[in-house]
Amino acid sequence: MPNGGSLRITTRLNSELNLVEIFIKDTGVGIKPEHRRRIFAPFFTTKKVGEGTGLGLTVSYGIVTNYGGTIDIETITEEEEKKNHGTTFIIRLPVYKSKQGG
Repeated sequence: MPNGGSLRITTRLNSELNLVEIFIKDTGVGIKPEHRRRIFAPFFTTKKVGEGTGLGLTVSYGIVTNYGGTIDIETITEEEEKKNHGTTFIIRLPVYKSKQGG
């Protein structure tokens, strides 16, 4: 969030779908429409050279999908709507039940 803002992380159990849901929401500038389809691609970054590798979301996506989960985004840029801009990443993971009953 280059212009500052807040970050909120919340979790909940979706017992109907047997999923744990994690919501990571910021009040930053949002993700531009032309970047949205590429954000999980390896080495894609909007940062200047030397400020990022473009691997963070790729690695996160790989970890989540490896465990049978998904990552979705909801985003609104400042240009699209001045008041309620920002991005929410929604991670959904299947509930794990140990064989020991715990």
